[in-house]
Amino acid sequence: MLKRFAQVICETTHDIIGHHVIITDESAVIIGSSDPLRLHTVHAPSIVAMKQKRETYTEPEEASKMKGVKPGVTLPVFLAGEVVGSIAIAGDHREVARYGLLVQKQAELFLREQLIQESAGARERALRELVSDIASFAPEQDDSAVLATRVKELGYDMDVHRVCLVMELGPDDPETAEKMEDPIKRFPSALAHRRSSDPSFPNHPVSAREWDIPALSSSRPWENRTWTPVPHPSRKNAGNADPFSATWA
Repeated sequence: MLKRFAQVICETTHDIIGHHVIITDESAVIIGSSDPLRLHTVHAPSIVAMKQKRETYTEPEEASKMKGVKPGVTLPVFLAGEVVGSIAIAGDHREVARYGLLVQKQAELFLREQLIQESAGARERALRELVSDIASFAPEQDDSAVLATRVKELGYDMDVHRVCLVMELGPDDPETAEKMEDPIKRFPSALAHRRSSDPSFPNHPVSAREWDIPALSSSRPWENRTWTPVPHPSRKNAGNADPFSATWA
């Protein structure tokens, strides 16, 4: 991951502080540099900084004895507690050391944010694939055990009865949207009709948590509301009638 963003971090930091910056991978090979000529070379001070997991300084005399090394400060870069590379700033270490910790933390924060975004994107893709596979599931061809395992890995309980709800949202024009009936309000009657017309459709009491339906669009009149069915006193013993009525939270 560091390799993908190393060059951007180096160039941006160089533009801000005015000193050359390099980033290496865990093998001390330079993968990002404000000086392109230093790319793909080994930065010896990074080996020491990453091994000792601390900031190190390189004096001019010491740098002159190492090929392709400039005096400055070098710091390890951590991600999830592991060293994933290093970052070095060229110059008199008494001057550039003040930038070292700032640049190190900036790089680590950038990497963490990218990791979080990629993790969220991976879960979203997995959920989409799961929904698609459930919709196209064929008992005579597909393995239900594999599907159940995927559902469990994503944190869902297969034993909870659920209803698939598909909505077609209206136009974005506020005036037109206000004239339309809230589709969520039609859900209780549609659910009751389905239950009465399909004997196999689930007709069991469920908790309000199972039926919470979040608002789907910020431009709709039901923005920031949740439809939650609650027991209706007059319907508790009404046979197969729907024992829930809609309320807004």
